[in-house]
Amino acid sequence: MLHDVGKLDMPAEILSKPAPLTDEEWKVMRTHPQVGYDLVKKLPRFSGCAEMVLAHHEAYDGSGYPHGLKGTEIPLGARILTIADSYDSMTHPHTQRPPMPAEMAVREIERCSGSQFDPDAAAALGRVLVHAAEERYA
Repeated sequence: MLHDVGKLDMPAEILSKPAPLTDEEWKVMRTHPQVGYDLVKKLPRFSGCAEMVLAHHEAYDGSGYPHGLKGTEIPLGARILTIADSYDSMTHPHTQRPPMPAEMAVREIERCSGSQFDPDAAAALGRVLVHAAEERYA
């Protein structure tokens, strides 16, 4: 939850809107990584996480925000966090859609590997989930 602390400063009507956001609303929403960074940087116990908070919406191919970082320019922790956040978002209900099954979320992450997601981190998610399933049924 630390990565989205910047959403504390976002208007409630944007966060809970049951319809797609307008371009203007997206401009506001895209400020939450910087707002979160600014907050976390001030907390000595969490300041080491600030760069991950700032970069958690950067995309592996450079199409993300706020700075358009690409590949290994994105801190490793942020590349992992992006996948964890996306998986969590896809597998939990939202105001605009129901949750998707875990297998479908993993397939979507694999599909976006190399563009939105770090390919190595995306492959690791699949391995971790398969291992967790094996442990659960062992």
